[in-house]
Amino acid sequence: MEKGGFCPVPVWDGIVRATHWVNALCVAALLVLGGIIWLEKPLGLAKAAKATITDLHAAIGFAFAASLGLRLAYLVSAPKGPASWRDLVPLEVARRAELVATLRYYLGGLRGTPPLYFAHNALAGLAYLGFFALGLVQVSSGAAMYLLAPGRGAAYAHEGHEEMEEIWPPAWLHELHEAGVLFILLFVLLHLGMVALHEIREQRGLISGMVSGCKFFREEELAKLGMDAEDKGGET
Repeated sequence: MEKGGFCPVPVWDGIVRATHWVNALCVAALLVLGGIIWLEKPLGLAKAAKATITDLHAAIGFAFAASLGLRLAYLVSAPKGPASWRDLVPLEVARRAELVATLRYYLGGLRGTPPLYFAHNALAGLAYLGFFALGLVQVSSGAAMYLLAPGRGAAYAHEGHEEMEEIWPPAWLHELHEAGVLFILLFVLLHLGMVALHEIREQRGLISGMVSGCKFFREEELAKLGMDAEDKGGET
């Protein structure tokens, strides 16, 4: 089916789409629950309620860790294409030129014709690598704070571990985790904003593409990319 001269072309495969949505849902839930824990005093959160929310936060964090681990494993094992790490790192001359053109396009206020790319543009690819690195930091620091805490979980509310609060987690680990939250929140806001801008400007179905796996291209654009309407970035 064509849309205004565009034809749908498979770009993202099922594993990429599934891990994208699991990661997105987990991050959203973790931000909300983490915010409640952070505001425990203004909210007047009881110790038992905090323990329960902390357990839930940790459980979702472990689900995020599993999904992130699957995506990273697929990142290094997937064949060359949109699912591979090679699509995120501008190794080729053409991709580096695309990175420069994308930066100029953004700095120029999105005026003119946007650079043509198949899956992620070169700048977005680097941003996703940054998100994966942040995710690993958050998973590691969060798991350490939760699993190594004395009397962790719901039992914490009832066994008089107040003195342990001064020992665990160490300030540097807690601050590292909080700093990671701020960077991930910044990434999420920028990601949503840029997806919306590209969707409006380019009309390639970026949002629906994370469900269907397809983006929309004109035949002449596919020719410039060195492919045709039958080429696939990944099985849907």
